[in-house]
Amino acid sequence: MPRKLLALAIVLALVLQCSGAVIAEDVTPVFVDHLDGSSTGNDNARVTFVSGRQGLAAQFASDDSYIRYSGSILSSGQGAIEFYWKPPADIYGLYSYRHQGWTNYSKNAPPSNGFLLDNVGWKPASKGSFALWLGPVVSLTAESTGSTLGMNMWNGSTWYRASATRSSCPTIISAEVSGSKATLSWNSTYPIWLWDPNTWYMITVTWGPNGNILYVNGREWARSGHTGQICTSGSFSLGQDPTNQTHANAYWPYGPHSMLGTYDELKVYDRQIVPSAADPDVSRPSGYAASYGTSSKSYTNSVDLGNVTSCELTLSPGTYYLVIAPKTNTGFVGPKSGEVNVTIQLVPANRVEVTSQYGTASGEGYYQAGETATVTVSPTTIQKDTFTNYVFEGWRAGGIIVSSSATYSFTVSQSVSLTASWKTELNLVIVGGLAAGILVVVAVVAFLVLRRPKAAVTTTPPLPPAVPPT
Repeated sequence: MPRKLLALAIVLALVLQCSGAVIAEDVTPVFVDHLDGSSTGNDNARVTFVSGRQGLAAQFASDDSYIRYSGSILSSGQGAIEFYWKPPADIYGLYSYRHQGWTNYSKNAPPSNGFLLDNVGWKPASKGSFALWLGPVVSLTAESTGSTLGMNMWNGSTWYRASATRSSCPTIISAEVSGSKATLSWNSTYPIWLWDPNTWYMITVTWGPNGNILYVNGREWARSGHTGQICTSGSFSLGQDPTNQTHANAYWPYGPHSMLGTYDELKVYDRQIVPSAADPDVSRPSGYAASYGTSSKSYTNSVDLGNVTSCELTLSPGTYYLVIAPKTNTGFVGPKSGEVNVTIQLVPANRVEVTSQYGTASGEGYYQAGETATVTVSPTTIQKDTFTNYVFEGWRAGGIIVSSSATYSFTVSQSVSLTASWKTELNLVIVGGLAAGILVVVAVVAFLVLRRPKAAVTTTPPLPPAVPPT
């Protein structure tokens, strides 16, 4: 092991030893229930055993589902309870409306949460009573933007709460419009955390000299300063404990509130453990989805985005309603953000005018700013007369050649008039042919002249020598 890591391990071990906490792997649980359907000293109601994280697991499909244990298996001074929990499908939708068995207490509406672990519910509490609860939504609405997980402990006079809230979707969203483009930006009040129905969560609660500490996947979620003992009399339950010594209705006053989902591998320790850390990013967004439509609350289009905090959408003229939703790496899409709306104005189009004295020009029309226009002219060479041609030399805008290509593409920013410019050039084919013809004629004439027979030459005999005078 590298020296730095070894040093860190030694420091951590010393800290844990001084604090009284121990690593989970270093201590054996005093009680284990694999929740595989066999009897391990518990009783249960309205529980179905299904395929779990390991073997079978207990599925709670009803608000009054529970698995109950004797409080005597708990260590009062310090200890820990650990179990795995998998959220129900559509957990946010399930807790965004009032369940049938929920009841009001006077003028108070029932809370939109559920008990994961409990020995008190809402009944009068004994010293050391506790309740682990999850509120997937802040209020009874599908537009709720946060969730809270907390562990409450009663010291006889005060409730100590180890709880923390996480955002379930972007809570701060803005939109800006420029032409046909809408730019969305978003952020959140708290870090975004999604209770993913495709994921098992290891939940650990501990009590003792280090306080009441709540862990999720081995990472500290929250803590309180309660260092008192936990109640070991009576019973405690996965879900809401139904025991009530005061009222005929075991779930008084709000009705049954067991947290739905699937539970597995319950362990009880007599030491205040530090659980092993699991993947800390399993429920953090791996990306986002932008959804929009032309009617409020009706989103007919969706765009998958990466793990970003802004995006740009190109939209046709009209009014649009937009939301952003986070998603995990399992494909689960969380709650939608609050809605924002944008209006894309009908921007007058820019005219691209195309003219050419010769040939056929195309590409003329109306274009929105930012669109690409392509103009062409064909053919690029046209015969003027026997000896000359009109030849395309380029596209002119404002008298200046902007492209020498017969096919010209450009981004439209304003109206523009393009004129095909032509120049006159010799028809090299005709001229060359004519020159070649002349050369041929000259060569033939020269050849004929050279081949003509030469005329006979007549020679005059020499005069006789002169006679000398006598």
